[in-house]
Amino acid sequence: MTAPLALVVGGSGFLGKHICAAFTGHGWQVISVSRRARAVPGCTSVGVRPHGAYAQFQELIDETSPQVVVNAAGAVWQPTENDLQLANVECADAVTRAVAGGRKPTRLIHLGSSLEYAPRPRGQPTPESTPTTPTSAYGRSKLAGSRLVLAAARGPGIDAVVLRVFNAIGPGQPASSMLGRAVAELKRAQAHGVRARLELTHQERDFVDVRDVAEAVRLSAVARAPVLPPVVNIGRGEAATTATLLGALVKISGVPADVRMGGYPDGPRGNALSWQRADINLAGRALGWRPRTALPTTLHDLWCSAPGHPHDDSEPTGERASQ
Repeated sequence: MTAPLALVVGGSGFLGKHICAAFTGHGWQVISVSRRARAVPGCTSVGVRPHGAYAQFQELIDETSPQVVVNAAGAVWQPTENDLQLANVECADAVTRAVAGGRKPTRLIHLGSSLEYAPRPRGQPTPESTPTTPTSAYGRSKLAGSRLVLAAARGPGIDAVVLRVFNAIGPGQPASSMLGRAVAELKRAQAHGVRARLELTHQERDFVDVRDVAEAVRLSAVARAPVLPPVVNIGRGEAATTATLLGALVKISGVPADVRMGGYPDGPRGNALSWQRADINLAGRALGWRPRTALPTTLHDLWCSAPGHPHDDSEPTGERASQ
């Protein structure tokens, strides 16, 4: 019996690598699609140029007939406006049209973002019914991509779901993210035998292990269509402060550090959203999914996986790792 095939767009990025591993770990064949056809363990790697991507996606889907296509590409950390448009909107449009025009039925799993939602009062969870009025350029670009997928899913010929991922963290964390920068500074201080100097902004967000996110994607691939909602939140269902995470990371590292509130500017992501916690009840009902990795384990594995230099976190259209 031939193993099922998953095509993962953005398979060489932060989320993409873990998604590929989740599928291969359950016996799937996987094609990783990225701009430079970067090698991903256990996968066939294919390169797709950012411009003219639709025709390339269409040809690849027609040639391979995957059971599922995952769009894990996207621009997240400190991208330009052009990066946001190209990676979060145009790539989503190309992938969606290619899946819809395929010769055989294919499920599309699109990774959206929690920053597509409007802010909620502190203490209140964010369900899928929350209004989508994002406060950042990043959130607006992700919402535009998700809307393209949802609009196509309302018509004939495409079976699609948007997973709105909250703050994915874990092994391979991009060096351009808050925790990635902290790890890089702790590694630098460790190598030179000095105290680390860390800065952070105060936020209270929902942080979920990237491997749990990858498992949610895999479960979405095998879930029966009649019970698969159009949008599903993927988070821990708990909020943690950035100070708590950074303090735990410093303790795990064993590196003396001075921490100053101030911060890492989020650029197009914006700092307006200071509180967010996912309502993940629907993920449990529809996918049989729940987060299984404790935050201390996530942070420990993040630290232990980090080399002494920043990660190379490029994505298929020249953007940085997707959320």
